[in-house]
Amino acid sequence: MTPKLLKLTASRIAATVIAVGVLFLFAACWPKSENSKPVYTGTTVTQSEMITQLGHYPFTDKYSSLVYEVVDYDWLIKSYHDIFWNRMFAEGITKWDPRANCAVFTEEYVGGLQRAYYRDHFQSSGTALRMAVGEMWYIPDAARPDLGHAVVVAVTNRGVVYLEPQSRAAPRVLSLTTAQLDSRYLRKF
Repeated sequence: MTPKLLKLTASRIAATVIAVGVLFLFAACWPKSENSKPVYTGTTVTQSEMITQLGHYPFTDKYSSLVYEVVDYDWLIKSYHDIFWNRMFAEGITKWDPRANCAVFTEEYVGGLQRAYYRDHFQSSGTALRMAVGEMWYIPDAARPDLGHAVVVAVTNRGVVYLEPQSRAAPRVLSLTTAQLDSRYLRKF
């Protein structure tokens, strides 16, 4: 082999190694959800459509997004609950406490979903800025109107669901009464 041919081969090998390294680095840094299944459905809902689905209850945070991504029900129930609780345990939040009450669990649950949505959409564009999931306060017991409770509300591909994020064993989908739904006094999406 001539030195010129050897030099050409060495430079090609170096370029190939660098290109493969860049591809591996790019693949390693590419955002991924905490589960292989995407956290979104590819379906969007406008804010006005969400208000209709949620019973014409107005948003307190009406400027978050005009369009939301509908949440995948199966991923939310079957995968995200474990992801959420693993993260909470890793942070040392293992049970209800006056400092880690329903508001903290609900905020963390919703925040984690929004972060997962952001990671899955890091390099894409679309009309939805957020997932159709939020925090909702309501009065569970009409005899105790001074005691509100925070839960998660989500518009999913199976309809609107209300979730109790503090249930460690399994996600608890709530069936709220008409009186409880009428008592909603704060919702943030």
